[in-house]
Amino acid sequence: MAIKDLRTGRGVLIDPDADYPAASLFKLPVMYEVFKQRELGALSLDEVAYFTERQVDFDLGTLDRPAGAPITLREALERMVTISDNSSAILLTDRVGAFNINQDMADLGFSHTRLDAVNLTTSPQDMLNFFEMIARGQAVNPRTSLDMLELMGRQQVNDRIPRLLRRGTSVAHKTGNLPGIVNDVGIVSTADVSFAIAVMVNGTSEEGIAALTIAQIAADSLDYFESVQVPTPTPTVQATDTPVSTPTIEPSPSPVSTPVPSPTPARSSTPASVSPTRGTVIPTTTPRVTPTRAALS
Repeated sequence: MAIKDLRTGRGVLIDPDADYPAASLFKLPVMYEVFKQRELGALSLDEVAYFTERQVDFDLGTLDRPAGAPITLREALERMVTISDNSSAILLTDRVGAFNINQDMADLGFSHTRLDAVNLTTSPQDMLNFFEMIARGQAVNPRTSLDMLELMGRQQVNDRIPRLLRRGTSVAHKTGNLPGIVNDVGIVSTADVSFAIAVMVNGTSEEGIAALTIAQIAADSLDYFESVQVPTPTPTVQATDTPVSTPTIEPSPSPVSTPVPSPTPARSSTPASVSPTRGTVIPTTTPRVTPTRAALS
């Protein structure tokens, strides 16, 4: 896991730089590249594309149309992120180019994040850095960063990070699943706290408990960061063409330093009083993954 309070730099790192199977987290670099090419004028989100038989073959039950059917890039982007539609993800990857995606991830310093025929990998640190970059308005530009946050805020798969958080907490995130693999990464924000979180579980036989563990880690992290008193930073204005509902996140003054306690998973899904405890076990070994169509879930 990799967690960081974006006000103070406090957080925790456990096995942050190992390669983990990305599963559907590969859709985040695709999202970034689509928005980047939009800003460069290389594509328009109103552009219409048509599903091919190959793209349709990647569907795992979320596609609502046959090969040959039209879709705008805007709708494909929405479906790829909010319901994790594989066919839309492959269509967008074909449109922007896997080479361009990998080159941009390398240029950004995300050395564990790769999208190719052999590996779909990433790391908790790469994902933490990715979300911190977006939170600070540095993903292409401030407007595009806010567009990404707003899109991920419409996520419909919410059984992990948001699960135990109280109503009114803002979460922009993306999940990923494969057999034995349960991932969730994103940004959690309240009126007083904003933190980036990336939790990746590999090699579990208890996927439901893993999902609940991620939820408990997020809830405990929020409780901890809210208990840390820091001066309220002076707001900064970030340029955007149109207003969005996702809050702008202020920069923190220092790098990650003080760790937060690791939580113990609770079996109850009731978001009652949550307090940090110790003892969470995160696997430290990661087998390399050979993607198949099912590997893109």
